[in-house]
Amino acid sequence: KPARWGIVLGIVCIYILLTYTTTTTASSADSPRLIPDNAAPAGERSDLPTDIFVDINNPACDDANPGTPELPLCSIQAAADRTTPGTHVHVREGTYYERVEVRTSGTAGALIAFVTDNEERVVIDSPGEAGFDLRNVEYIKIHGFELTGAWMPATDAVPQTDTDEINPAHAGGIRAFPLDENGFGVQNSIFTHNVIHDNDAGIWLVYSHDNVISDNVIYGSGEASIRIKRGDGNLIYNNLVFNNGSNEKWGITFYCAEDTIVQHNTIVETSGGAVYIYEGTSNLNGEEPGSDGFCKPSNHAQVFDNIGVVIGYVAGQSAPLVIGSSTTTDRDPLLDVLYGPLDNEYHHNLWFNKWHPDNVVSWGDFNERSIWAFYGLLTLEE
Repeated sequence: KPARWGIVLGIVCIYILLTYTTTTTASSADSPRLIPDNAAPAGERSDLPTDIFVDINNPACDDANPGTPELPLCSIQAAADRTTPGTHVHVREGTYYERVEVRTSGTAGALIAFVTDNEERVVIDSPGEAGFDLRNVEYIKIHGFELTGAWMPATDAVPQTDTDEINPAHAGGIRAFPLDENGFGVQNSIFTHNVIHDNDAGIWLVYSHDNVISDNVIYGSGEASIRIKRGDGNLIYNNLVFNNGSNEKWGITFYCAEDTIVQHNTIVETSGGAVYIYEGTSNLNGEEPGSDGFCKPSNHAQVFDNIGVVIGYVAGQSAPLVIGSSTTTDRDPLLDVLYGPLDNEYHHNLWFNKWHPDNVVSWGDFNERSIWAFYGLLTLEE
């Protein structure tokens, strides 16, 4: 019965998302973080769009082809290797068993776009650690794909770098990490209208800034649906997220991050949390406050207009909103001195814990509600 209830609730959430999409198209266009797709006036652009076509089911496809509709490429990777600012890679229907490495950036007026046409079903079933693997790139758009199969290998044979911060410890349908300790993952990019399922993580971004993650459906992840680490200015908007966290109980998660907006998402998880924010420290690498490697508090965030539901079969193991190391008990006052006071905003959200309605907010330890004297003063509005 609980499993059947979860399926029904997931279907209801899909209906809610479809209903809201019609009414929010105009408002999302006004969002301050949305990045125009090659929107610069033609007279001001130095890069004109180039179209490359990929069609694995076309008998004439060959990665040595020019990439026209008549003579397409067979692999998305071959197209990615040819991109320049303004390139649009059109991927036709089919299943592509590859990990697409994106290493070329677009520009503000000429994004590099990987897109599907005519609502065709295009599946990237990754044999590796990512569907799309992005390193040190910006102005990228990924639109309309089904991404699955990205998991870490069973052994420790993964790429290693000089610091733990850029060691790709998790796989993801879309994953971004720096190439080295002086780089970044992905910036000024758009990930939208994708179906991302049965990966280690849905979207996993490290040192990645000013991106838009919108209108995706993400389910079946081993850990977080969307996870931002050490990335500022990211907008997470209008996504449908459900049944994630089979290995680690994460929801939409961000830490060591500032100016994050989490708006108008529908999140339904069986346990853990719907939204996680770390206002204190997640104690990464044992660094001390004030040092370069310290995980700074997540601040200046806005979390609003979301629906967050957890099933919460076991008391004390779930809460729709999880605020790690907050001002309530274990946040070091030194953090306010070094990084400034918190001004995160949480408003106009609908939080619901099915089996344990009193467990609405947690501060890192789900059982802390039993020891914090003022927990009973919380209301759904807070």
